[in-house]
Amino acid sequence: MLEKCKWYNNQQTACSLMIDDLAPVAISMNGNLSAFNDWGYLMDAPNSLYEYLNKWLFQKYPEICGTIFLPIESHYYIPQNFGYKVFTRDLDDVFISFLKVLQDRFEFAFHGIKHTWFDDKNNIIFEYENSDIYSLEENIKRIELFSKLSGIRFIGGKFPGYKYNKISLNLINSLESKWWALDANMINRRCKENIIENSNDQSYICIPTNVSGDLFKKSPSSLIKKIKKRFINNYYQKPEKYIQYLYDKRLPITIQEHYQKQGEDGKHQHLNLYDDVKYLDDLFGFLRSLDIWYANCSDIAHYFDSFNKTQITINDKKIIINYKGLWDNPFISLKTDYPFLIYENGQYLNGHKKGDYWIHNINKSGVYNYK
Repeated sequence: MLEKCKWYNNQQTACSLMIDDLAPVAISMNGNLSAFNDWGYLMDAPNSLYEYLNKWLFQKYPEICGTIFLPIESHYYIPQNFGYKVFTRDLDDVFISFLKVLQDRFEFAFHGIKHTWFDDKNNIIFEYENSDIYSLEENIKRIELFSKLSGIRFIGGKFPGYKYNKISLNLINSLESKWWALDANMINRRCKENIIENSNDQSYICIPTNVSGDLFKKSPSSLIKKIKKRFINNYYQKPEKYIQYLYDKRLPITIQEHYQKQGEDGKHQHLNLYDDVKYLDDLFGFLRSLDIWYANCSDIAHYFDSFNKTQITINDKKIIINYKGLWDNPFISLKTDYPFLIYENGQYLNGHKKGDYWIHNINKSGVYNYK
């Protein structure tokens, strides 16, 4: 027996926590700072949002990992005319060190330069929605500068507010991005858009955003939310049914959240980690009993690409693995009858047993002997 596993370690599906808008900013009406109004300014200091999340979520679920989407210069464009005090700092060595701490659990992805701002009539402007205010050259320049200062290289990303046009789509290929989260119209919905797939030109992979972080919320406050929640409950019976649907179909479970509680106008923002930590507790508590691979978006995209673009042939007790995809090397799990594989350079690969078969995780093309 020799076959490619649908997901890493032949687990049923993958799960990623996707967090938008971490930035070195805090806003306050009275000058006091706490987890409630922290956007990342307090980093991992006492009373920071990170400390709050670590205490109430990450320590309980050490398996959580995912992708944080960074708007790299949004802290320079927070409006000053909404009646609150803005605290901000540069992307200095201290803040970069905080980002490095987060890399134990999260990767970083691109989420705009300026991200969003307000015009003179207080209308919100999304950076990539209008081609008249978009400069590909300036974007590349600012991203290269950020990478030089931080040592962080983006493999994928998403546009602020999932708003873009045909011209701004050029940025994805110009950045040589391997994946992008283009849309969220599949969130909390059973639909064909929940699949992970290649872009139309096959140059990158489209990651769905299909679960809201407050899916397990019991009592929505607004009438619109109540109607929406009632629809979900009537259609899927309860949130667990929707997660079970994704799980049974082996669709990735990608959870949308925002780091901060407030938007740029200081008003409450739907989906935020401070409010939703209790619902995420319910969600990850439900997932814990399932066979889940917890991963960031890049690893999910890499595995999907390897699964589809790795050719395997067997000839005279030799397994020939040939990967031709978006990455340099494959990232694929094989389900086999063989406890050992021997790479062409003589290296032994010890499989691990799962049920009545062995799993081998492969990261090189080439010839493998089996025994």
